[in-house]
Amino acid sequence: MVEVKEISGRRGLEKSLKVIRDSFKTVALEFGLNKDNCPTHPSLITLDRLLELKGKAELFGLFLYNKQVGFLAVEKADDRVYYLDKLAVLPEYRHQGHGKKLVEFVVGSVKKQGG
Repeated sequence: MVEVKEISGRRGLEKSLKVIRDSFKTVALEFGLNKDNCPTHPSLITLDRLLELKGKAELFGLFLYNKQVGFLAVEKADDRVYYLDKLAVLPEYRHQGHGKKLVEFVVGSVKKQGG
C-alpha cells in the first residue's frame, strides 16, 4: 500500500533526512559534488536545514507499506503560487511511479487551496 503523509515530529524529520540524503547521493557521486564545491546540495542536508524548511513549507513523505521511500516539500509563495522542493525517491524505488504519486498528491492539494 502506498500512502502520502505529512511529516511531523523529530523522528519523522530524521527519517526524511535519511531519505533525502540517500536519494540525492546518486547525483552527488555522479557529478563529484561535496561540501566544498556544492555545500547546499540536498545530499548534504542537515537536520537544522530541514527544520528551517519545515518552518516555511509543508513536508510530505511517500510510504510503501509504512516504509518511507520518498519525500517532497511544498512552500506557499503567495495565494496562487507554490514551490515544490526536494522531490526525492530512494534509488531502489525509482521508475515505479512513486515520484509521480508525490507530485500528483501535491498538485491536487495545491489546486484545492486555489493555487
